[in-house]
Amino acid sequence: MPFLIFDLDGTLIDSKRDIVFSVNGAFQRLGFPSLPEDEVAREIGRGSEYLFKRLLGMDTPADTIGKLVHGFKEIYQLHLLDHTQLYPGVLEALSYFSHCPKVIVTNKTQVLADQVIDGLGLRNYFEGVFGAEAFITRKPDPGPIVEVCRRWNVTPSETFMIGDSEFDITAGKAAGVRTIGALYGFSPLEAFRLNPPDFEIESADQLIGIFK
Repeated sequence: MPFLIFDLDGTLIDSKRDIVFSVNGAFQRLGFPSLPEDEVAREIGRGSEYLFKRLLGMDTPADTIGKLVHGFKEIYQLHLLDHTQLYPGVLEALSYFSHCPKVIVTNKTQVLADQVIDGLGLRNYFEGVFGAEAFITRKPDPGPIVEVCRRWNVTPSETFMIGDSEFDITAGKAAGVRTIGALYGFSPLEAFRLNPPDFEIESADQLIGIFK
């Protein structure tokens, strides 16, 4: 029986519009111009602090990044379910694997992850939902994957990391688990070309075919 670890944004849920709206809202508060949706979306996956550093430059002053992160969280908490929805095939896949233990490991902060999970009715599909604060490190560090496997007493050989970004694949490979890249997510396809996952899926329901 496989043990399945899922990323959240870009893998289970299409949250692009709400995240981009909130990022640009934070920019506008500080007088920065808004950025195109695709430019913002390609940086989603490693947490809001990293996202703003990537968009503005890694040498951006810490206090500016802090204000942007604070503004983003304030706005996003009010708008995180305006347009966010499950990707096609997600419920079919989760139902098919109802007999398998499943957890979510996301770099989204815990309170925001919990609100999205509960708002979309996903809670009962998973044995655990772990946000950015749940572990000492975050993806792409393998620590969260290793710790989840330890808590559930599963081996890397029976564990799969499913995600849409290079951070998910890097973390999974470093933890020694098999990896599944969600090509329908936020990351540009070239990210996977540099670090190919063990399997690739073009829709969530294709997970079923991998295990058949």
